[in-house]
Amino acid sequence: QLPHSPLIDPLPPEARMRLTMHGDFQFCEAGETLIEQGKQHGSLFYIMEGELEARRTDDGNTIVLGKIHSGEWMGEVDLIDQASPVCSVVATKRTQYWVMSRGAFEGFIREFPEDGVTLLHSISEVLCRRIRDVTRKLAWRSLIS
Repeated sequence: QLPHSPLIDPLPPEARMRLTMHGDFQFCEAGETLIEQGKQHGSLFYIMEGELEARRTDDGNTIVLGKIHSGEWMGEVDLIDQASPVCSVVATKRTQYWVMSRGAFEGFIREFPEDGVTLLHSISEVLCRRIRDVTRKLAWRSLIS
């Protein structure tokens, strides 16, 4: 079962178990790419153990946008928006993760609409928090430049 985390804690325990069953637990090795910049994947990931990097490449230059650690979620934007990802995510250590495809996500929502609404609300909160963080960083950069 997926462990407690802010994204799924609003779900009752039986709903968290049902959500867990809609995805798969997998491993990847250091150097493996889970998400490729510009290539749709439509999956939600939860990092059980390990570490990954979000990387963006433009004009042959690659920058590390940040680390993704155990206990963190990723892919929620591409789960909802079918546009291509703006960065790649590459394992820096052997990583165990749980993954749920867009089709399984939509199936969960159809099968359990009340739990689906709760999950969508949680995802929306995560996305809003990330937008605020990026906005603060951009505002700070404009102040110092």
